[in-house]
This record gives sequence, structure tokens and C-alpha cells, in this order.
Amino acid sequence: MSKKYQSHYCGVCDEQKREGIFVYQMFICQECEQKIVSTKPNDENYEYYIDKMKAINKSSYTV
Repeated sequence: MSKKYQSHYCGVCDEQKREGIFVYQMFICQECEQKIVSTKPNDENYEYYIDKMKAINKSSYTV
């Protein structure tokens, strides 16, 4: 029996990935998740991740 893996587009890096998490309806790949949790407020990418995470509240997907 073969497993079927579904891929999703990451809401942070906009790449199609198989492994990650969903925060509400936004998929975040494992790589971006690790970057987000390890980014310090004084890092140059901090604001980028904040802006991407704000998009969770603007999801047009409805159940």
C-alpha cells in the first residue's frame, strides 16, 4: 500500500511543501516554522515574518 502525500503552498515562503503545520487555514512549512520560532526581534527578517503572520487574520478561506 502506498501513501499519498498532499502538498500545500506555504503562506510564508509561497513554495509548495509536504511537511508543515496549519495555523487556522494558513499552511506554514517546517522550514519557515523553524525560522519563525528562532527569529529574534532585532533580526532583519523579523518584520517580514510578522507581516506574513498577520495574513492569518485576512484569510479569505471559509468553512
